[in-house]
Amino acid sequence: MALTYKDLVEQVAQRELGIIGRIKTLDTFREAGIELDDDLCVKNSNVNIESLKSIADKLQERFGPVAIMACKIPLNRLAKQGGLELPPILKL
Repeated sequence: MALTYKDLVEQVAQRELGIIGRIKTLDTFREAGIELDDDLCVKNSNVNIESLKSIADKLQERFGPVAIMACKIPLNRLAKQGGLELPPILKL
């Protein structure tokens, strides 16, 4: 199965769970227009690079660069594996 931006967004959600906690993760994603279920799976059907940028921007705005740093390495690996482009804020 090919990787998609939905997979990348879900990876961010999983990483942020350990950094900012469940409630802040769910709230921040909701503010960025991305709905997650209880298992942190994306409910939206049209997730793309702009969705990923939106959540990264919102995380940095609310919690600073530390929240983004924890995502960069795994996201860059997944993006490379799936041939997906990352927004500048998430590139290494």
